Amino acid sequence: MNDYYNIDSLKSGNYNIVYTSMFKKTESQNINLNSKNIDTLIICLDKIDYSSIDHIPFIDRLKENENYIIDVYNQGCVSLGGAIMKISKTRNKIIAETNENKKELTSAEIEYVRQFELELVNMNSCCCTSTDYYSLEYNDEVLKIEDGSCKWYGYGRLYNKLFNVEN
Repeated sequence: MNDYYNIDSLKSGNYNIVYTSMFKKTESQNINLNSKNIDTLIICLDKIDYSSIDHIPFIDRLKENENYIIDVYNQGCVSLGGAIMKISKTRNKIIAETNENKKELTSAEIEYVRQFELELVNMNSCCCTSTDYYSLEYNDEVLKIEDGSCKWYGYGRLYNKLFNVEN
């Protein structure tokens, strides 16, 4: 995200900046300008408070010998393709599996899968020539979400993180 906004000549005082993150969440940041010069204020549009999301990720619902599927399909003017990842629970271990890879997840990787889903359910789906179509299927529940942001790249980041692939 490379959008910059320049605001000149603010007087000393308290300010509250309110903005919408890329995850459809209204965020705010309080700043206090005093006699010291503040040259740059960085606001992260890809920040999310995971605890504020009213959704229980599928990875947290898995019972013994159950699984769920993350199916992503990308369509755009210069791209077309898809991928499937199965997350399963066997002998109290969480396993991630694709056509090429299979591994038992560490607790840090399980947390990353959890965060991936919490981000996904809050994705904006606008304004790009390429769109990722997600379908998450657990038992009879199916989540269908479009990401046309051209900024998140959730499945790719998830895959790279879980299977130690360099970007």
